[in-house]
Amino acid sequence: MAEFSTIPQAKLADTVVASIRAAIQQNQLAPDEQLSEEALARSFGVSRGPIREAIKRLNLEGLVVMRPNRRALVASLSKSKVNEVFQIRLTLELLAIRQLMSADADMDLSRFEAVLAKMRSIASRDITVHEAVEIDLTFHDCIYELSGYPILNQLWQILRPQTGLFLNSRNRQYPNYAKILFPQHNKIFLAIKARNTKRGVALITAHMKGAHEELMRTFAPTKPET
Repeated sequence: MAEFSTIPQAKLADTVVASIRAAIQQNQLAPDEQLSEEALARSFGVSRGPIREAIKRLNLEGLVVMRPNRRALVASLSKSKVNEVFQIRLTLELLAIRQLMSADADMDLSRFEAVLAKMRSIASRDITVHEAVEIDLTFHDCIYELSGYPILNQLWQILRPQTGLFLNSRNRQYPNYAKILFPQHNKIFLAIKARNTKRGVALITAHMKGAHEELMRTFAPTKPET
């Protein structure tokens, strides 16, 4: 069980959720590890109520699975889950970028530019796998937020934690993750800036398919039946 720091009373559940989510995504809590309400409450220095609420929310995010007798386990990666999330996310993101491109008003690109500046700066220094994932996801946050479709953004927020889990797993296998962040996302940004929908769609598709294929290669080959 990972160790956690005690937290103040305000916004207990939010803080607990964020801490456990990060521990799962960074593999500090291993797949299939049981989450004990009592042990977590003791580690955080809180009652079991906020822990129970956090586990419910993480279950909705797909990071925790519930078993009979109210046993909560850290979710494990599977090919079927990765494929399902990839297909849904690709559909959502292509809709988001098409909607973003078709907006009549001028786009505020300053958030994209700030994210890209950070991506450029981290390419030359050591960063953690989780830091790289967060800046990656923040770029995609911008696409959904600027799409002007609040429900679409809400759907992305549901998929975001599992996407983060997948990217953390992928990045641990590919040590060049920090160096590829800027060039890949900058190409997408330039297509958005030029309102080139066809190129933006093609780049998003290639970008996400590449990440999906890299993650799928991390699974052990399935043994043929005898």
